[in-house]
Amino acid sequence: MSELLTNTIIIDANLDKAYETIPESFIPITNGLYINGKINGKEICFLADTGANISVMSYSLAKELGVDYLIDHHYEGKVKGVNGDASMVGKIHYLEIEFENGATMACGFTVINTTTKAIIGLNTMMSHGSTIDLKKRTITFSGMDVKFNQIY
Repeated sequence: MSELLTNTIIIDANLDKAYETIPESFIPITNGLYINGKINGKEICFLADTGANISVMSYSLAKELGVDYLIDHHYEGKVKGVNGDASMVGKIHYLEIEFENGATMACGFTVINTTTKAIIGLNTMMSHGSTIDLKKRTITFSGMDVKFNQIY
């Protein structure tokens, strides 16, 4: 039997085993892990992104929320992400996010010019000792569970 045919048989068997044991691995994750919250009484859908080192907010959202006056422009510059570079307008050092269950959480945001509205990054997750439970579809911040909107 040729090496190519042997590899094909092995790969096919490997694929069959994956379909049987972990079929969910073939479902593409298109959206991510989102949670609802409020800043200044206004609803926001946050992306909980374990791949983001920092929490970010778009400049347009900061203006929409009426918190753009809190931006510390000493932190202007560039940020690099998986979608490329973006200009950093500055930082908002402290805001409170109120979740649907009534719990509140302190968070700082790097404000950038981007189309992504708001991301809760690793810096915030780590400071609040967060855990993500995909079975329960929750993220925990400082001991309080917050439900994800949807997981695809």
